[in-house]
Amino acid sequence: MNFSFFDLVGTGRTNYKGKPVNWIRWMADKAVGARIALEKVLETQWTSVASAVGDGSCRLMEKLVVYSRPWDKLSWEDVALEYSEYKLPFREYVHHLIRRTEGEVALTREEWALCTNDLPRAAELWDPQYATSQKNYEALRKLRKVDDGHGNRVVAAGQDLGAVGKTTIIRPREEEDGYWYLTGAAITLAQLLFEFRENYTVAELMHWYYNATNICRKRPHAWGHPDVIASSNLRKQKYGRRGHRSKEIVGRVGAVKSEAATSGRRRHQK
Repeated sequence: MNFSFFDLVGTGRTNYKGKPVNWIRWMADKAVGARIALEKVLETQWTSVASAVGDGSCRLMEKLVVYSRPWDKLSWEDVALEYSEYKLPFREYVHHLIRRTEGEVALTREEWALCTNDLPRAAELWDPQYATSQKNYEALRKLRKVDDGHGNRVVAAGQDLGAVGKTTIIRPREEEDGYWYLTGAAITLAQLLFEFRENYTVAELMHWYYNATNICRKRPHAWGHPDVIASSNLRKQKYGRRGHRSKEIVGRVGAVKSEAATSGRRRHQK
């Protein structure tokens, strides 16, 4: 989906509930819509691991990969074992694959343009999801944001934006005034899998996605976020399983390649 730098500012878009949202939340909403649409497709195609045959109009599930290691093949038998308690294991596989990347948005095209004005102070442009590193993430997270008196959120006066460093969408110039800003096109994993399901497999699409440049990183609560994985590991050590104790789940005995036990790679911009 094409975007300009100005698309990243403001709340001119609405989510499925009609509520105004910024570009990051709007893309997240599009990802949810694509995931639900894809799951509905898989309710009628690739419904059984036993047969593992689609109707010929969807190649997506022909070749699968381990969530966090897209270079490692995952067999249909692995999927059957991992999701043995579900009626539609392929759908569950895709559901978990997409949920692990919540918040991420990958660039499909990028162009950088120069602006010689001062750094913009619109709060939407300094969201921590635009971070290029953990240090950059913390700097963005600590910025104080206030209302400008006209209903807009801005970075408070006195906050040194230059000290934040470069983000995925803004690159301050070090020795001259101004900054470089990003325009281009982007896509979420859910949209990628849904839009190209007929002609490409999960393995092929994940190879591209894993090597793509991210404009947005995972949200803090995403299933594949390092903090969530660490909490899951602690629950496993203490209670014997990774799920929240308040949620009754069926144990996956013998799941030798349990995806709950794998962690995604942190992909930061250089």
